[in-house]
Amino acid sequence: MHRFDDLFAQLLARLSKASPCESQDEAFVLLKAEWISVNLQAGASEALVRSIAARRLCLEHGWMGLGTRVAYQDQTHNHQIRTYLHADGTIVIQRMAPGKEEVLLHLQGAPLVLRPELQMQRLWKFKPEVKQPVSA
Repeated sequence: MHRFDDLFAQLLARLSKASPCESQDEAFVLLKAEWISVNLQAGASEALVRSIAARRLCLEHGWMGLGTRVAYQDQTHNHQIRTYLHADGTIVIQRMAPGKEEVLLHLQGAPLVLRPELQMQRLWKFKPEVKQPVSA
């Protein structure tokens, strides 16, 4: 069985190579998918993999700050690690040990230029109109 620290290091390495996410939900899906992949490679039990797959971005699963621009979760295995998921898809994983605070991973969310509809909404406070079909 692999040590948690080794699996966590593999997770950070995989996430550092990942494509940017466009939303908090997409960031959560990426985080969960990579954690499942790391555990599968390590020979984790089917029960553990199913348990990870069943996790959701919700208060019941330890996520705080839901409904805000930044949700976060303290790891259940190691409370000195906190994961932040930003509304723009940015993922930040930070060591929270007193006196040893350190950002372990910062994966920036997808730039606005990749999401022109959001760029318009943010910069111009623009909300697209829904046009109704014209009757003949």
